[in-house]
Amino acid sequence: MTRTRKAVLWLVGVPLALCVVALAVTAWWVSSLSQTEVAEPAAAAAAFDTVRARFVGVPAALESRDGRLVVVREPAPATAVTPPAAIHLLVWEPDSRRLSRLALPFWTSSISTEPVPIEGLARMTHGGLTGLIDAKRRGDELNLRLSDLQRYGRTLLLDSTTSDGLRVVMWSE
Repeated sequence: MTRTRKAVLWLVGVPLALCVVALAVTAWWVSSLSQTEVAEPAAAAAAFDTVRARFVGVPAALESRDGRLVVVREPAPATAVTPPAAIHLLVWEPDSRRLSRLALPFWTSSISTEPVPIEGLARMTHGGLTGLIDAKRRGDELNLRLSDLQRYGRTLLLDSTTSDGLRVVMWSE
């Protein structure tokens, strides 16, 4: 093999291999954000009780009214807030008996400044990024930036059950 061919293989092959590795690491990281399991209703109820026990007497910042999410509690002044590291969701789908957990680090808000449809986050636990993209296309959800949710500090953000029985609890820690 000539020197020129070797040089071209190195110039093309090394960046291509690095791109493949970067894509694999990104795919692994995104898949590590959520976990879904089949669970009995009692186990799901216990998981929700455990989360709610952390926030006894704390009203949720968001509430579901007539099928839409609304803000019912404004964030505390910036000086009074301990910044949380991540937003967490616990989602129970009674029809399929799926209990899903999603943890989204707040540092991702520096990457994406787009508003996030909150209901889309719940869909992301079982639909992946497709659920989030579909929710953005519909455009009828309450759209908040992750940085907006971070201003609430460590608190309960949402505790809601939809008309079809989907239960969602969202909090920041």
